[in-house]
Amino acid sequence: MKIIIAIDSFKGCLSSMEANEAAKAGVLQAMPSAEVITMPVSDGGEGWLDAVHHAAGGNIHRVDAVDPLLRPIKVPYLFERKTRTAYIESAKVIGMGLLVERHRQCPSYLWSCGMADLLVKIWKAHPRCHVVVGLGGSATCDAGIGMMMYIEEDDRKWHFRDTPLPSFTIAYDVANPLCGPTGAARMFAPQKGATTHEVEILERRAAITAIRWKRMRNGRDCSNLPGAGAAGGLGYAFMQWMDADNVPGIDLWLQLSDFARKAEDADLVITGEGSADRQTLLGKVPFGILKAAKAAHKAANNAHDEKKKRPALWLIAGRVQDQELLTEAGFDFVKSINPPNITLDQAMKKENAIANIKNTIQQLM
Repeated sequence: MKIIIAIDSFKGCLSSMEANEAAKAGVLQAMPSAEVITMPVSDGGEGWLDAVHHAAGGNIHRVDAVDPLLRPIKVPYLFERKTRTAYIESAKVIGMGLLVERHRQCPSYLWSCGMADLLVKIWKAHPRCHVVVGLGGSATCDAGIGMMMYIEEDDRKWHFRDTPLPSFTIAYDVANPLCGPTGAARMFAPQKGATTHEVEILERRAAITAIRWKRMRNGRDCSNLPGAGAAGGLGYAFMQWMDADNVPGIDLWLQLSDFARKAEDADLVITGEGSADRQTLLGKVPFGILKAAKAAHKAANNAHDEKKKRPALWLIAGRVQDQELLTEAGFDFVKSINPPNITLDQAMKKENAIANIKNTIQQLM
């Protein structure tokens, strides 16, 4: 029996790799002879660098940069020499995980300047490379203003533009625009601790910036493109000033990991995330896995005379809502890993989450 495990991170609790290993342990306890393939997965947010490193190889480098509060930190990036591609995870340089709780209450004072530090060093170390930026999990909501200010300052001091510029792709985890009801400020800033008043300040700042930058680029306006609102509007800055291509992060991961080939003869695909509900079907990791597994099976059957049964598709999560919608979408099992009446603090403890994933998968097997 061939089983593929591709579970997203449980934010604030488990990485994708940790969740996958827990599920694998549950499979092997129930079925020791199973062939199990674990695939760390990310849609561009937290865990992007690990997922890409596992899928594409390459070498991890660390450089000096600053966090959202402009404090010095070491930031990793991945460079794959064969394709001359550098991979960046925005959460590693401007992510929520870099801050203590009290700093999360004031996102209007947090800036994306550290991204500029990282980019300038990559430009100098790898001229003419291609840079793929995983967007998601950011603490900032500055529409990329901090990044662009720092880039201009570095240009004046070091003339880095004398070196050949790379090309860019942004791998976004949300397709939201920069401004408006579903934009970076109104949709995501409250999750980062912003008050209602602060949300309106961030919204006005982004809207004014978009007007100014449109004028500065002779009418070019990327504020409504998919991914513009990702990472607090950082996606917008990359498309507006770096002419970056935009692609859903899960689609890029599926390509890099060669998921379709690996899944075409699988008997079971297990995916998951921290919280599964109707939003899962709006392009989150498990839905991307679901669609890709179905497409891989269909393509394999079209290519061969012998028809193979579609793999079973299981979805596990720390919290499950809208279960009927999820099963109607194509998941054969949708299961919460947590026992009834468990408190949030207990569920978020790493050792408990690992045990609950392992036990849930063992019982399902």
